[in-house]
Amino acid sequence: MKGPIFDTHAHYCSTRFDPDREELLARLPEEGVVGVCECATHSGDAALAVALAHKFPYVWAAVGIHPESLIEEDAATVAVYRGDWAAELRDMAPLFEDERVVAVGECGLDHHWPIPEQAQLDLLEAQLKLAREKLERGMAGFLTQPVLTPKGFENLKRARSELSGAWLLGGIIPVVSARNARFMDSEINGINVDPRITELYEGKDRAEGEALAVEISTEIARRIAPYVDGFYLMTPFQRTGLIC
Repeated sequence: MKGPIFDTHAHYCSTRFDPDREELLARLPEEGVVGVCECATHSGDAALAVALAHKFPYVWAAVGIHPESLIEEDAATVAVYRGDWAAELRDMAPLFEDERVVAVGECGLDHHWPIPEQAQLDLLEAQLKLAREKLERGMAGFLTQPVLTPKGFENLKRARSELSGAWLLGGIIPVVSARNARFMDSEINGINVDPRITELYEGKDRAEGEALAVEISTEIARRIAPYVDGFYLMTPFQRTGLIC
């Protein structure tokens, strides 16, 4: 697949890219990539995300604390701040002011892992406040994760209410199989899939799964349309026909 491609959600700060991170980023324009939003998940990778955004003109940074960082031992939220995310956010304040930081995140709510819900809600509220402040200083808009659960839908409605002056794009990713649904629900940060959706794919072959994917994605788009200003579409497994 050649460009123009804008990667709206990247994690090149991950340690798996340590051997060749900058070489890989330098090659992206050759592959048609015109932009990247590099998402930090805690203060431990936030500074690197901002540094990459300054080094490569097609990279921008999102800075925040993902709820999983509240329980991950190797996240700075735990390893350095001993769970005091408020102190961590205060220390990250200069990064939020950086001109290459265009979003607050990666943040949200995660109902898959055993993370105390009230702590997640308090952290989300603090980061929504930061997002509102960024909006007042000129931030144009926000992207959501795919909305595949009733809880996700309620979160989207709340974001619309809290960020009423923002340009909000709703994420849509077609689920193509029961296995795909279970993988996204268990392995991808910030994405949860309603078990009722997973059940609909049981026993379906590829053609039936793709037809169902279009039907469900269209219904999700219809449902979230009153709360967003547009959509951004994610292509599963390079199956561009589902999007186009």
